[in-house]
Amino acid sequence: MKIGYAGYLWRFAFYYIVVAAAVYGVLTLLEGFAPSWAAWFYGSGASSGLNVAAIMLPGIYLGQKWVRTEGAAMPRATGWLLALGGAVITVVLSGAFVAFLIAGDPQLQAVWADLQEEMSVFWIIAAAMFVFVVLMTRLAIWVSVRGEMRRAAR
Repeated sequence: MKIGYAGYLWRFAFYYIVVAAAVYGVLTLLEGFAPSWAAWFYGSGASSGLNVAAIMLPGIYLGQKWVRTEGAAMPRATGWLLALGGAVITVVLSGAFVAFLIAGDPQLQAVWADLQEEMSVFWIIAAAMFVFVVLMTRLAIWVSVRGEMRRAAR
């Protein structure tokens, strides 16, 4: 391995921060300059697709970087290890961002206070979301490695 697990996970964290900042910036601009479009976006379910894309894009970039650096397919165990590490990074960075948002918004503080009354439900949902993030990250890595290998074979 030419970069090492830590190097790939640092790249994953960087990619995640860039994607999250871009998504947050676009949504903030949309709310400021086109509130009716923002209302449609939030109400139509399009934000769910954007959330999935934001989870998958760092994994896609990571898979492409792997093939370009290593010049070979990623071993299964390595893919799962990187997906697990990427999911931990995603959860930690997302949690920090949500805490930042909650600190600045009284409405979100009220929602968080209500949620704290049912912490068992919160932890069940959090565990399910963690499994979802691991699986989506692994899928993104796998698909991008396969695509990059095909591109390299041409």
